Amino acid sequence: MKKIIIILASFVILLLAAAIIIPIVFKDDVRELVRSSIDENVDAQVYFEPSKFSLSLLKNFPNPTASIDDFGIVGNAPFEGDTLVSIGRFDITIDLFSLFGDAYRIKSINLERPRINIIALKSGEANYEIVAETEEDPSDKASSDINVEIESWSITDGYLKYNDEAMDFNMVLYGLEHRGSGNITMEEYDLKTYSDVKRAFASYEGVSYLSGQSLFADATININMPDFRFTFRENVIRVNDFPVSFDGFLAMPADDIDMDISFATANSSIKSLYSLVPGVFTEGYDNVKAEGEMSFSGYVKGTYNETSMPAYSVHLTATDGIIAYPDLPTPIRNINVDMLVDCKDGNIDNTSVNISKLHMDLGNNPIDGTFILRNLRDYSMKADVNAVLNLEELNTIFPMEGLDMKGIFSLNLVADGVYDSIRNIMPAITAAMSLENGYIKSSDFPKALENISFQSSVDGPTGRMEDIIVQVDDFRMAMEGEELQANLILKNMVDYQWDLDVKGGLDLQVISAVYPIEGMTYSGNLKADISTSGKYSDVEAERYDRFPTEGVVTLSNFVYTSADMPQGMKISQTKVSLDPRQINIESFDGTMGKSDIKLGGFINNYIDYVFAENAHLTGKMNLQSNLLDLNEWMTEEEASTTEEAEDTITMQAVAIPRNIVFEFNSHINRILYDNLTLQQAQGRLTVRDGVLDMSNLSFNLLGGTIVMNGKYDTRVPESPAFSYQLNIKNLSIPEAYSSFSTVQAFAPMAQLMSGNFSTDFSISGKLREDLTPVFGSLNGSGLIQIAEAFVKESKLVSGISGFMKSDLGSGQLSLKDVVMKASLENGRANVAPFDVQMAGHKATLGGSIGADGSLDYQVSTEVDAGIVGQQINQLLAGLTGDQTASGSSKIKLNFNVGGTYDKPAIMLAGTTNADGTTTTVQQQVVDQVQQEAQKQVEAVKKEAEDKLQEETEKIMQEGEKQLQQQADTLKKEISESLEKEASEAIGAELDSTTNELKESLKSIFKKKKN
Repeated sequence: MKKIIIILASFVILLLAAAIIIPIVFKDDVRELVRSSIDENVDAQVYFEPSKFSLSLLKNFPNPTASIDDFGIVGNAPFEGDTLVSIGRFDITIDLFSLFGDAYRIKSINLERPRINIIALKSGEANYEIVAETEEDPSDKASSDINVEIESWSITDGYLKYNDEAMDFNMVLYGLEHRGSGNITMEEYDLKTYSDVKRAFASYEGVSYLSGQSLFADATININMPDFRFTFRENVIRVNDFPVSFDGFLAMPADDIDMDISFATANSSIKSLYSLVPGVFTEGYDNVKAEGEMSFSGYVKGTYNETSMPAYSVHLTATDGIIAYPDLPTPIRNINVDMLVDCKDGNIDNTSVNISKLHMDLGNNPIDGTFILRNLRDYSMKADVNAVLNLEELNTIFPMEGLDMKGIFSLNLVADGVYDSIRNIMPAITAAMSLENGYIKSSDFPKALENISFQSSVDGPTGRMEDIIVQVDDFRMAMEGEELQANLILKNMVDYQWDLDVKGGLDLQVISAVYPIEGMTYSGNLKADISTSGKYSDVEAERYDRFPTEGVVTLSNFVYTSADMPQGMKISQTKVSLDPRQINIESFDGTMGKSDIKLGGFINNYIDYVFAENAHLTGKMNLQSNLLDLNEWMTEEEASTTEEAEDTITMQAVAIPRNIVFEFNSHINRILYDNLTLQQAQGRLTVRDGVLDMSNLSFNLLGGTIVMNGKYDTRVPESPAFSYQLNIKNLSIPEAYSSFSTVQAFAPMAQLMSGNFSTDFSISGKLREDLTPVFGSLNGSGLIQIAEAFVKESKLVSGISGFMKSDLGSGQLSLKDVVMKASLENGRANVAPFDVQMAGHKATLGGSIGADGSLDYQVSTEVDAGIVGQQINQLLAGLTGDQTASGSSKIKLNFNVGGTYDKPAIMLAGTTNADGTTTTVQQQVVDQVQQEAQKQVEAVKKEAEDKLQEETEKIMQEGEKQLQQQADTLKKEISESLEKEASEAIGAELDSTTNELKESLKSIFKKKKN
């Protein structure tokens, strides 16, 4: 016995040692086998840490168990970057002895914390299609005879997302727990599954079917793989607390889906049906009392494909139901419902809905009704609804915090027929509604609406919209002793015909408390006495004489604020009278923020504007105001400087409505716009088709007077346009620079100027959304007049004087009686040449400047010759023999000015001749020296001729004939000799002087160039 125990113990020890040693020895080989198998068979990116792979025989002894932590699969194109599955831990256990046979038996597969994301595109591609395509060798029997059996599998704490774009189907499951078993290698087998989902969301074709409900299923399904047929056997399925069982089958032998499935509830109640309401599993649901019997059954039978749907039917009944909330004293009792949704042929258009019974008691308030919808083609229907509701008791069943209601409301409705808006057909209908002793009070406002009552009826016995009559008789409502009364008859829903009269007053603050509008508050006293009747076709045809509309409306102490108008509007008093053609504003006195406004005038076409989609509202107003503060309508944004943050105000473009045509004759004492103050503004403003037209709009600004004619066009709201004709008189130049960005861009010298200017100028262009100009789009032309102005410390003048090594008034420029012809072309300002004074020297300026400050100017000025250099003057004086000539000669110099306004680049261009041609400075001096040399040659020749004449006369006295011959000979000899000597002497002197002058000029201009 002792030997047996020792042998058994040794065997056990050997097995334990093998279980420990074998996984260690073969772990790397198995891991490499797994990796190579994945690479060969999976067309996707598989990631796992080799260090997180383990192999054990002890965990499920004696069967080996392989485990991988943090395992995942990421798809290839077109799903690159999309994770198909990520698993916290993956375990697989294989029957040890099956490794030695022809069939491998997997004992279990376990997934912990899997995150599965399935995507199917409209093209039919799916990210789960990751099995690599391989070419099989028919002669390879070994691979084809391998069988794999799986006994069980499980999922713990799973997440599943399925998105099928082709079917427009989406599903998300949270907290998935699943177990299953079945021999999936067999052609037919029973699949046993257990599934539990904490929260489920599902939608199909945009319709939500699950919104956070829990799901549970314990089912056995027979699977026939050759026919791809699934047959439901034992199963229990539950949605929230609503249980459903299924019988039948679903098969997909080809592209079609064949089905014959019936379903029904087992042991269900109204509370289980109530649990289907999304969000019902919230705090307090368990305390909701829901009693009564309920049954739910139906079937789906037929074929589903792209062209057909299966037939279906759903039948729901509820009997003697009760729903009571624990915090509410009044329950909903006697709930009885019988509803059948049926489609016998699978054509959705033939779906019918039949609610043959509907009854419930809301406290002591019964509601009864029936409803039949015969099809979804022409919506043939039949309805019968009766209800009498005590609003005070209803408020205890469905309380609305802060709102109290009282009164008896009754409804009786009978309808039968077809609804077709295209053919103007609706069911024949008879309905009556009434309210007696109504009362509404909000906790937000102490005043209540009292004594609310009305009698209303709808009568349409023929089913034709033209024959429908809606009538509201004796509508009454009182507040604080002030009563409002109204009567209405509305006929013909195709060509509206009405007869309405309203009389009484309302406190708008109470209305705003009862019917609050988010982000808006309003209050005031409204009084009306209006009567109107007519047909809409007469409105369209402007046959205003066919319906009388008259009355008076007054509004006082009106206060309005909103998110878009935080500064608020106040109307002290306004009175409006109506007639069919127009609304006459007899008085309007109010404020909008700091701005005060008085209006008078009329509005036309208001009836058509209310009823027609594209009708225009027209009118003419007289506007008066002491102050119009436009800055209040600008948006305030935070802007920061290098030292501290400060508030800045920016303007935003406001689109002018396209269907409003208004004319304003305005007189405004003061307008505040940004940093400008416009005074005594008056003129005509016309709004039409999204354009603001200004006609003779005049105002005083910056010490001057401006008259404006032009347009502000917002037909393209993101890019407003403008075109103005401006007449400006005596506007301050420096203040114009500090106030207008256009002046800053195109006339930066204005910041150094004193004086005023006047102009007649036309300008057009585009604006940004903040109403700043798009400089590149600007075009315009006109004359600019300056009576007298001075420019100090101009870099332009300083640059020219520095170039000439002289002081032209230290950069000072003076303008007097100047008329400039200016233009704007594609964002560049051009000015024709005009005369100015630079420190007593006349100068002519002309050229252009860009919005970026780039310069292209030409400057011409006449200066003393001495300014161009002492060396040149000395050479000129040596030739002329006049030592004072250097101060009296004049040279007209031309300069090209480039660069930018802040850094001008000045280059000497040359001089100007009397005939208008231009000569360089070098050539002008050379020409002057040559002229002086020629004068000396002429003087020497004249002196020789005079001497010759004197000698000739003397010889002639000694003897007429002899002397004449001698004189002729001497004359010839002397003439030739003198001419040669003078020519050689003067020529040599001229060559020497010219060479010396050239070397001097080279030296001078070399210095200037440097």
